[in-house]
Amino acid sequence: MLSMQDDEHEKMLQEERGDVDFDPMKRRETLELVRAYYKINNRKIAKYLFDLIIAMSKSTANLNEEE
Repeated sequence: MLSMQDDEHEKMLQEERGDVDFDPMKRRETLELVRAYYKINNRKIAKYLFDLIIAMSKSTANLNEEE
């Protein structure tokens, strides 16, 4: 999986090339997450993981708004 350092390095390379499109759907990290998600054979567990990620993203967004 990509580390945050790898992701930041990829962004720097994009900036150097003038490619400033930071669409998250085009990021390697996004593709790796989607591929890993669909490799989970137990769809009930996959759904729990999906719900957890959604809940975490909402709680993180709320924390960022409070700052």
